[in-house]
Amino acid sequence: MTELGEDSTPCIGGAFGEDKIAFADRARGEPHRPGERITAPWPAANAAAPARKPLRIGLLVDSLQVPAWVARIVSEVQSGDYAEIAAVIVNRASENDDAPFWKRVLARIIAVNGLLFGVFRMLDRLAFRASNNPFRRIDIAAEALAAETFTIAPQTSGTAGWPGDADLARIRRLELDALLCFGSRDRLGEGILDVARYGVWSYRHGQAQAHREAYGLFYDMYDRSSVSSVALQIDGPRPLGGRVIYRSVGNVIPWSYSRNVYYHYWKSTSFVPRRLKLLAEEGFPAIERLSEESECPTQGCGRSPTNREMLRFLPRHAALLAQTASRRCFRDERWFLVVNTGPRLANPACPATAKMKIHRAPPGRFWADPFPVVVDGQVWVFFEDYRFTSKKGIISCAPVSADGILGDVSTALECSYHFSYPFILEYEGDLYMAPDTWPVNRVELWRCRKFPDDWVRERVLMDGLRMSDPTIHQQDGKLWLFGTVSEGKGWANDELHIYMADALDGAWRPHPANPVVSDCRRARPAGQLFFRDGCLIRPAQDCSGRYGSAIVLNRVDELNERSYAETPVGRIDGSWLAGNRGSVHTVNYAGSLEFLDGRAMTPRRKYPFLRGSHFALPTIPRRSVR
Repeated sequence: MTELGEDSTPCIGGAFGEDKIAFADRARGEPHRPGERITAPWPAANAAAPARKPLRIGLLVDSLQVPAWVARIVSEVQSGDYAEIAAVIVNRASENDDAPFWKRVLARIIAVNGLLFGVFRMLDRLAFRASNNPFRRIDIAAEALAAETFTIAPQTSGTAGWPGDADLARIRRLELDALLCFGSRDRLGEGILDVARYGVWSYRHGQAQAHREAYGLFYDMYDRSSVSSVALQIDGPRPLGGRVIYRSVGNVIPWSYSRNVYYHYWKSTSFVPRRLKLLAEEGFPAIERLSEESECPTQGCGRSPTNREMLRFLPRHAALLAQTASRRCFRDERWFLVVNTGPRLANPACPATAKMKIHRAPPGRFWADPFPVVVDGQVWVFFEDYRFTSKKGIISCAPVSADGILGDVSTALECSYHFSYPFILEYEGDLYMAPDTWPVNRVELWRCRKFPDDWVRERVLMDGLRMSDPTIHQQDGKLWLFGTVSEGKGWANDELHIYMADALDGAWRPHPANPVVSDCRRARPAGQLFFRDGCLIRPAQDCSGRYGSAIVLNRVDELNERSYAETPVGRIDGSWLAGNRGSVHTVNYAGSLEFLDGRAMTPRRKYPFLRGSHFALPTIPRRSVR
């Protein structure tokens, strides 16, 4: 799928800093047949997998100069052993879509009814410029691909078109397993839908209404939605078509359209490789079990936002920007700790009678992520202690009395990089900590040599993994590590992954169903798993709207080596405390005490931009580099 509406202007570095991507030559093989299932035991890290032919995949594009997010998908598919790119099909009807960005914006401005949207998009791009634009053009020229490349010229009739019989026959002779549509499939008619064994796969970014599809992510902002949905679906009629085979829900970035688009497009680059791998290993029935009915079974183009819609949207958006800038100029965001000595907030019948003890950090700091532990009958709490001056967090600790009062606060763990979320684990007589070390792309395990302030790094559980809030649970003789993983350039709030091991010092294996949750409203861990009324509960953060807006209590229905299932059964929001700004994102327990955190906005005492000769908005450090 090309730009269509979200944008397709070049401008990114990162993994695609070169103009061309080299792809390894791959041998062609017979297509995988539906129903074939790999039955190798799990785990099978050292077992020889049954030989299988890679899936034969076709790409439908508007040009060999594709957006960077599409190039990343192609690169990941080519680097795996489950699929090969067998054909690249260029839709000649879309040649004009590859005009430079300024020409396309100028054309949008000239189109009178899209004037305001064209101006808004250009100004938004300039105001919130980023280095990770997913629409930079990357050359996947035919000589770099071990694939057959050819063009098709749809026969047009008004605004509709379809490939000629010769073109369709040529595509069918390729015996493709799936055709990935990254171009304007709407101009190709219905004949293209049955050229591949498992249909035509395409993306939906944002709302799925036909007249809004091309600009769905903008209309999510327009409707003041707190979340956007990105879906991978099979186009066309049933039985194969009209099904969403992957859906992920992420939060809307309300203050920037371009940032909203970048975030959701980069996140979606992992969807196709994951589903192709599942298709190759377990056949189409495994994908069908995970699918759902599509709201828009066939890809359309939609229209751009009209001037009338923009006249309604722009005043609201300007007010939002002014409010956000004012808040960041004159107020600081401070997290604080809460100890509840009354009935638990996790029990929906009791919040009204909860007894809170509020503990705020000294000036220039905030406290968050409380994790309690009982040592020699004394309750201690470990927590993130963020320092605004150094712009990083350390782990501090303090004893807690039976009535919820904190004793003297001392430093437990400090390093050159940022720490947060000090998950505490007792294992085989020793005390361990697995703090969040997301900025250094690894999961570390620290062992306590002398309680409470002498810790040594025992080992790195996983390296090269951008995991947030690692949470370990012991069950059925195994260890289960929960955490949200950021792949590509996405955020760390949306997709929950599980890793498992037989021992703390053993090899950690990814769960075959990863990501087990792909929804920012209930993915990111919010504390230790615990039992309530005989049920295992996994607390998770609701990051829709803003980070740490509430905690969702999920009942774990199934946890084993092959599957995972959970059901939301409760919720803790910030309404239990006046002035909390409706925020809470950690809950843990020690005996009768319940530990939480909250967030408040405090007035700034100094305004740096008033002291100099120029106006400059101060930078507010974001908690935990998130």
